[in-house]
Amino acid sequence: MRKNLEFASDAIIFSYSSVVFSDSRRTGLLVLASTLVFPVNGLLGLLGAALSGGIAHALGMDRQSVRKGAYGFNGVLTGLGLGYFFEFGPALLALLAVACIALTFLTVFLNNVFYYYFGLPAMSLPFCLAAWLVMMAGPGLGSLQPSADRLSAFHLAVGAFPGWLNTFFSTVGAVLFQTNTFSGILVSVGVLLYSRIAFVLLAAGFLFGGWVHDLFGADASLLDKRFFGFNHMLTALAIGGIFAVPGPGAFLVALVASAVSSLLLVALFNFLPENLSPLAVPFNISVILTLYALKLRARPSLGVRLTDGVLVPPEKSLGKLRQEIRQWKRYGVAVALPFYGKWKVTQGIDGKYTHREDWRFAYDFQAAGHSGELFKNNGAELEDYFSYGLPVVSPAPGKVAALKDGVADNPVGTVNSGGDRWGNHVIIEHAPGYYSCLAHLKNGSINVKPGQELAKGETVGACGNSGRSPYPHLHLQFQLSPVAGAPTYNFDLSNVVVDGKPRKFLQSGTLAENALVQNAAYSPDWAIFFPYAMHRQWMYRFNGVSETWSMDVDFYGNSYLVSFPLETRVYFLLAEGVLTMKKAEGSRDTGLFFFGSVVSDVPFVKEHDEVGWIAKEGADYLLNPFYVGLSDVFSIAGTGLHQLSHYRAAGEGSKVRLNAEIHLGLHVPGANIPLKRYADAEVVFARDVGVESVTMGQKKLVFVSRE
Repeated sequence: MRKNLEFASDAIIFSYSSVVFSDSRRTGLLVLASTLVFPVNGLLGLLGAALSGGIAHALGMDRQSVRKGAYGFNGVLTGLGLGYFFEFGPALLALLAVACIALTFLTVFLNNVFYYYFGLPAMSLPFCLAAWLVMMAGPGLGSLQPSADRLSAFHLAVGAFPGWLNTFFSTVGAVLFQTNTFSGILVSVGVLLYSRIAFVLLAAGFLFGGWVHDLFGADASLLDKRFFGFNHMLTALAIGGIFAVPGPGAFLVALVASAVSSLLLVALFNFLPENLSPLAVPFNISVILTLYALKLRARPSLGVRLTDGVLVPPEKSLGKLRQEIRQWKRYGVAVALPFYGKWKVTQGIDGKYTHREDWRFAYDFQAAGHSGELFKNNGAELEDYFSYGLPVVSPAPGKVAALKDGVADNPVGTVNSGGDRWGNHVIIEHAPGYYSCLAHLKNGSINVKPGQELAKGETVGACGNSGRSPYPHLHLQFQLSPVAGAPTYNFDLSNVVVDGKPRKFLQSGTLAENALVQNAAYSPDWAIFFPYAMHRQWMYRFNGVSETWSMDVDFYGNSYLVSFPLETRVYFLLAEGVLTMKKAEGSRDTGLFFFGSVVSDVPFVKEHDEVGWIAKEGADYLLNPFYVGLSDVFSIAGTGLHQLSHYRAAGEGSKVRLNAEIHLGLHVPGANIPLKRYADAEVVFARDVGVESVTMGQKKLVFVSRE
C-alpha cells in the first residue's frame, strides 16, 4: 500500500514539475501550490493529473514514464484549462474525465509517432488538441457554462510592483492558466531553485519575444492582458537549456525560436475562430520545427549541441558536456593520430588548397624525417617520400563501413582528374552517425573488409598517392555519413605531442598547420603510477589531519576515489597512459579535494621525457558553489569564470612530477581576462604508491602508508 501511495504521489508531483521542464519534487510542489491560489481550479488540475496518469497506468504504459509525469502533466493542463474556461459543476467533472481519456490516447499516439518519425517528443501538443476538442464541442454542450466572471478574477496583481513585473509573473503563471502575480511568483521560485539558467532563459524569452511582438506592431493585449507571452518563455527555455546544452549558440537559436513563436501566436490568434485559444500551440510548433532542423544538420552549426531530451537541470547538461570534453571525447570517441611516428600537418582545418567550405574540418599528413624533411633525393619518385607505404591505422575503435581499392597511385606532381577524387579509402563507423575517412591510400594496400570490427591502432592500409593527391600523403576527416566526400564534422584529436621547445602535450584539441606531431608515448608501466584498487586503503595527512582514501565504482561503471572521515569523491578516468580528473563531490576540506583542484590531466611520461600544456576548465574547484552557479548562468552568453593551468610533466625514474601554475580568469567572447594567480603547485606520483605528495602554498598533502 505504501509503495502504491509513493508511486501515485510521485506521478502527481512530477506531473507538475514537468510543466516547466523540471524533474524536481520541490519545484513540482511549488508549481502545484501556485495552482491552489484558486482552490477549485487547482483541484481540477490535481484531478486531471490523477486521471491521465491513472488511465495510462491502467492501459499498461511504461510504469517509470507514468511515475515521472510523462502522461500526467498534460492532464494537469487539461484540468486547469477546463477550470479556467468553464464554470465548475458535475457536467465539467464528467467532461474532464472524458477529456483525460481522449488526452491519454492522444499522448500515447503522438509521442510514439513523433519519436518514431522525428526522434522528438510531442510535449504538450496532446493537451492542446484535447483542449481544442473540448472548446469546439463546448457550444453544443448545454450543461457547460463559460466562466466569464472567473476569467477576470484570475487577474490579480501586486500594487507595489511595477506593471512590467506584474505582467512577467502573470505570464509565468499563465503557463498553468493562473494569470496572476501570486501564482507566477511561486512558479518562478520553483524554477529558480531548480536552475538559475532556466530562470534566466524564461526571462530572456519574455523580453525578446515581447520586443519582437512590439516591433511588428502586433496586438499588445495578447501579452499584457491575455498573457500569451508564456509561449516565448517556454520556447527559450526548451531550446536554450533543455533540448540543447546551454551556450552562446543555443541561446541565439532560442531567441530566434522565440521570435518564431511570436509570429505563430499572432497568426493563430487571427486564424482560429473566436471560441478557440492558441494555447501553447505556438511554443510547441516553434520548438518542434527548430529541433527537427537542428537534428538534420549535415554539419555542426553555431556550436549547438543537442541533449538526449531527458529532463535534467541545464547546469547538469553543461557539466556533462565539460566531462566529455575532459575525457577527450566527441560522440564518445577518443581520436588518435592514424599513424606511427612523427608526421607533419601539411594542410590543416580551413587549409588554402582543398579544406574549404563543407570540407574544412580535415587534415593532410606527411611523414617527416629527423630534420622535418618530407622526402629524400629530389622528391621526384613516390618512393622518395617517407610517407609512401607507411602503415595507416584506425584512429579509434570502430567498424569498417565502406572502402575502395584498385585506384592507381599518381606519379608525383599529377592528380587523378577522373571520378576518383578520394582515391583508395577506408571509412570507419565509430559511433552511430559518426565516421572517419582515411583517403589517398596506396593501391592494393587495404587489408580490411566491410563490416570488420577494428581496434584502435589496427592497420587498415598504407599511405599512398591515389585520387586528388599530387604527392604521397594521408587525408583524415570525420563526417556524419559513410559516403566518400561527405561534408566534414569538427573533431578533436587526443593525446598528441607537438614538437617544440618545450614539447607540447595536447590532451584534446586541434592541430596547427606545419606542426610536427605524433601520438604521445608513455611509460610502459604507466598504470602503476596510479595503482588505486578496490578493497585497499591509502592513508594520507593533509595539513596535519589524517584521512583515508579508497577506490570504488558507481552503478554506471565510473571509477572514483573516496576519502574518510570527511567524504569527498573524485571521479577519474585512467586510460592510454593519461589520468583525467572528471569531477569532485562532497567536502571541500579534504586532501582528496585539494588533489582534485590541482590536477586536471596527467600523462605518465617516460623517464627523461618532459611535456608541457595549458588546460582551461570551469572554476569549480577554485570557487564556492554559489559563484560557480553564477558563472554557469553567464555561460549561455559565452562568458564565465575559468581555471587556467600551465602544466609541465616530467618522468624521473620511479616518479612522475607535475608542476602547475594555476590562474583564475574571466572568459569573454574573444578574450581571456586574468583575475588572480594562485600559488604554484607540485604533484608527485610514485610507482606502486600513487599520489606521493601535493604542495600548493601552505597546503600540503603527503602519503603515509597503505594497507
